[in-house]
Amino acid sequence: MNKVNKIVFIGYLPGFGGAEKSMIMVANGLARMGNHVTIISLKDNNVVYEIDELVEYIFIPDQGISKFSKLINRFLNLKSALSRIRPNVIISFWLQPAIYVALISKFNGYKNIYSERSDPGNKEYLGLTGIVRSIIFQLINGFIFQSTGAKNYFGKNIQSKSIVIPNPVYIKFNDYQIPKFREKIIVNVGRLHTQKNQKLLIEAFSYIEKEFPEYQLHIYGEGELKNELQELINKLELGKKVYLMGTTKDISRKIVNSSLFVLSSDYEGMPNALLEAMALGVPCISAECPPGAPSDLIDHGENGLLFPTKNAQALANCIKKILSDVSLAEQLAINAKQICHTHSSDKILAQWNEGILKISEGNVQ
Repeated sequence: MNKVNKIVFIGYLPGFGGAEKSMIMVANGLARMGNHVTIISLKDNNVVYEIDELVEYIFIPDQGISKFSKLINRFLNLKSALSRIRPNVIISFWLQPAIYVALISKFNGYKNIYSERSDPGNKEYLGLTGIVRSIIFQLINGFIFQSTGAKNYFGKNIQSKSIVIPNPVYIKFNDYQIPKFREKIIVNVGRLHTQKNQKLLIEAFSYIEKEFPEYQLHIYGEGELKNELQELINKLELGKKVYLMGTTKDISRKIVNSSLFVLSSDYEGMPNALLEAMALGVPCISAECPPGAPSDLIDHGENGLLFPTKNAQALANCIKKILSDVSLAEQLAINAKQICHTHSSDKILAQWNEGILKISEGNVQ
């Protein structure tokens, strides 16, 4: 047996986002490998990434007036959908669906997997949420983490039924060539959210902008901090150099000729934006943020640069180092493109297929 007959992915599809993209792309890949795959989205139905025609898609809208009634109906409607599908394996990409599935599986015998997509040590898991998580995790058959650091956050009981699988790169090595001439633009891609800490990047850019007056900073993404970031740009008198670019479905072509990509996040599960920038051959700088995915991807000084999280001056120093040394920048870019091979979609999807089988058979080790 080389495949699981029926796999269900459960999560939310509110629009652009790394977890949303990963769930859809992995589901698509496993379906093309011969598995019967279904995606169930709870609450949100904003599908911006293409779902393969081989994948069944089910949207379960919220029902009820109060928050409590919505949660109960969400659980009951999910239970009904799973009873109809009768999957072999269910994979949850967010904690709340994982709680639902753990309770449902206890009585229906489904194998359930939780795929952590963020930092398990984040403050959102403090208090009651953390207590509920520790209880529910005992009911889950297996875990798929994106980095070794995320796996090692937990005790031996969880680690013993866990597998580490990084996100795949869907950009092929020859899809984009390293440009002979780069635009004098620094780019960042991500939600305008405190997690992504574009404020730090703007501050770091303000430290070096007079030394490199020909460079601009372009930030791609939307989010609740848009007005706050624009106010900071105006306060620092960077209105003609720093631009909030919004979102685009053609981000690769927008940034491939850039001089530098910067990930300034406070924490990341496995940053797709960094993966894709490296695959494009853009010189990259990343915060060395928890639980450790950027450190898994970047060998400092070889295929990119790392800086201490939340340290604007250290980031400014890294930016200055790359912009001042063209030969270093190009060598970092050349080395970074190797991620197209080490994290190719074929390799990573094979790991998913094998990992799901091992967990479903209770044979992780």
